[in-house]
Amino acid sequence: MKNAIKFGTGALLCAAVIAVSGCAQGNSPAQTTTVEQTMTAAEQTAAAAEQTTTTVEQTTTAAETTTAGQTAAASESTGEQEKYPFRTGVWIARGERGSADYDETYYCFREDGSGSTMSQSMGIGVGFGYEREDGSPERFRFEMGGVGSYSYMELVDGAPEDDRFMVQWDGSDTTEEWEYLSSADEFSFYDNYSLGLMSKFLYGMGQYSIADPTVETAFEFDKISVILRDPAEESDARSIVAWYFLDRYTATGNDSDGNPIDLAMFDGEWAEMPYPNTFGSMPAIKELGTLRENGEMLGFWYIGYVEPDMDNFDNFRDLYLRMFEITDMDRKVRYLRSFPSDSFVTSGGGQELYLLLPSDVHGSITISELVYDETTGEAKEGDVLYSRDDDLRPVLLKCNRSEIMPDVIVRLTDSSGELLEWSPCISGKDGSVVTENNTRKAIRDFTDHNRLMHPDLMPETVG
Repeated sequence: MKNAIKFGTGALLCAAVIAVSGCAQGNSPAQTTTVEQTMTAAEQTAAAAEQTTTTVEQTTTAAETTTAGQTAAASESTGEQEKYPFRTGVWIARGERGSADYDETYYCFREDGSGSTMSQSMGIGVGFGYEREDGSPERFRFEMGGVGSYSYMELVDGAPEDDRFMVQWDGSDTTEEWEYLSSADEFSFYDNYSLGLMSKFLYGMGQYSIADPTVETAFEFDKISVILRDPAEESDARSIVAWYFLDRYTATGNDSDGNPIDLAMFDGEWAEMPYPNTFGSMPAIKELGTLRENGEMLGFWYIGYVEPDMDNFDNFRDLYLRMFEITDMDRKVRYLRSFPSDSFVTSGGGQELYLLLPSDVHGSITISELVYDETTGEAKEGDVLYSRDDDLRPVLLKCNRSEIMPDVIVRLTDSSGELLEWSPCISGKDGSVVTENNTRKAIRDFTDHNRLMHPDLMPETVG
């Protein structure tokens, strides 16, 4: 606004100068001055004076208006700063180390009082809004995860403008140390889950005898301890097949013998990272962001036809990987190439393959059989094929022995208690996936229908 005022004031003064200059030029040829000319000159001088007075008034008015606007803007800015005082960017909240469930949390603050959290262990979190409590400069109210869900936090040592202070949440007997780390765009880390999977992949590259070791992670001495165990070995000591100590920000470290390791070489290539590890690119799976932005509970890809006998994912893994390559799914969904067998579900003999993506990782999912009465044709619910509460993962579902009669029902509940029920099946009319039969109308189809697995392209099965 200051530039605008300068420009406006200059233009008005220039107009006054030009008007006076023009009058002088018009009178210059005359050698004598008459009373009439003198009066005209006087009138012109008065007009110029009046115009100059107007200019001064306009300038004064403009200055007053600008000053008022600037004062209001400054007041509003100060009010926002008082209301949302935390420095924008990423903070780390360190709890009481040494506890079995110790987990540091990141808080990312934006200027408008909104933000998001992310846990170090799983790389997941919630959105939040916050503001300073009226009349209490060191007390803040956070609306965490959903409307009306409030948590209260108070500074017990330090001030919001500091880069480090101590806080305490209502209902907690312990304090947290908060420290500013960096802007959101510059910040990234590897969560425990990803480090565990990357360690498992590194172990597998050595072609060791344990095909599918279990993973344990813990926080030890500012490093993430990753232990891989033989699930068939009962003794804790003898079950350890690998032990790594890693830095969560670089994914580098050493094994239990002191040999250096670098898991960062898998960054961008490691297939099984279903959750984001940076604020700047959140979420890492863009489809999760699409579902959450639109309030949808479930996304899916229909991959296409699959041979009925491919019910054991591990036995037919090579064929499934070939399917993902033919349909281009392994490029679009990177974690498919290392998909865990415990997230593969089959109704037995099904010929349609789906990839299900729940949007709320803190919800629950159950997939059950549908059994039809031979006489009445009525569908009844049968055995539970798959069930998981919290920490939800993508699921590969092989189902439907018949194109017109679905043989599974998917029940998905989000963390707020909303329930979605859906039986995936193919329309006999146009070959599309039927989604209108769900109870919440909160499903999104990500399928590329031009790249489906057709029976003629199906790799040969093996015995």
